[in-house]
Amino acid sequence: VRRMTQNLARINRVLATRWYDLLIPDADLAALQERLSDDPAGGKPLGMHRRNLYRVFNDRELTTGGRFYGGWWQSVPKAYRRHLAVNGKRMVEIDYSNLHPVILYAEAGATPPVDCYRGIFDEVTETKGGAELRSMVKATFNAMLNAERPLRQAPKGIEPGKFNMSWPSVSNAVRSAHGPIENKFYTGAGKRLQRTDSDVAERVMLDFIESGIPILPVHDSFLVHEGHREFLNKSMQSALVEVCGVETKLKVIDADLSSVVAEQAADRAKDPEDFGPQTSLDISEILSSQEGYDRRLDAFFNIEQA
Repeated sequence: VRRMTQNLARINRVLATRWYDLLIPDADLAALQERLSDDPAGGKPLGMHRRNLYRVFNDRELTTGGRFYGGWWQSVPKAYRRHLAVNGKRMVEIDYSNLHPVILYAEAGATPPVDCYRGIFDEVTETKGGAELRSMVKATFNAMLNAERPLRQAPKGIEPGKFNMSWPSVSNAVRSAHGPIENKFYTGAGKRLQRTDSDVAERVMLDFIESGIPILPVHDSFLVHEGHREFLNKSMQSALVEVCGVETKLKVIDADLSSVVAEQAADRAKDPEDFGPQTSLDISEILSSQEGYDRRLDAFFNIEQA
């Protein structure tokens, strides 16, 4: 506990030396804040002053949980995280792919599928369901790992009916597709794996902190200044090997700005109520006005120099 406390203090000291913001127009930030305030799940507006991390464990022996919380950026909807910046400079987000399944397969001495959330159903169903079906399978997989007993109905947010399926059929399909680790479902193993991935996250962050470089965790993904992308790649793989003895694929989330703009346009067309802010590619438009993020950064620098 003393070691974890000391490491956390070191991480927070470096985080406090930079300013983190969303490079979006003031109007879009106001709309986001309103959206979060109205979230029926208990959302609350972003407080950019909240930059200290803490760890949350699920038991007194500290064997489950342990993930890092407290940073305001962790409450930012995924569609907006591509606009996060450190001291006014854009960041890149890199995520572990299939992290918990890969760890479980390694423990079972088996080789995991290339994508643990595909190949669950027949080819026609997989093709028709596309990315939305994969997202449901991933949510189902995690729910089955975290639950300590079989679930009689789909957890909130998982809707098998959208694919003309029942919850039991989806649950059974996931178990059948992952025979080598079938005995881990409905045992609460996911909470133990959270302790594992939080220890991996601690090592990744310490790699950066020792070099005085800030790094923002979002559970098993990380955001750093674009220029540190390769360092982050190496650190994430090294930490996973050190803690778990395995490797997995890493994926960059929304790194290409032009593809982000195209994706946002498509998202807006499908559901105008659920989208990230539009990003202008006109440099003269970007430089013509000073948005709130400029003023907040200037204020932070003035405080640091005082």
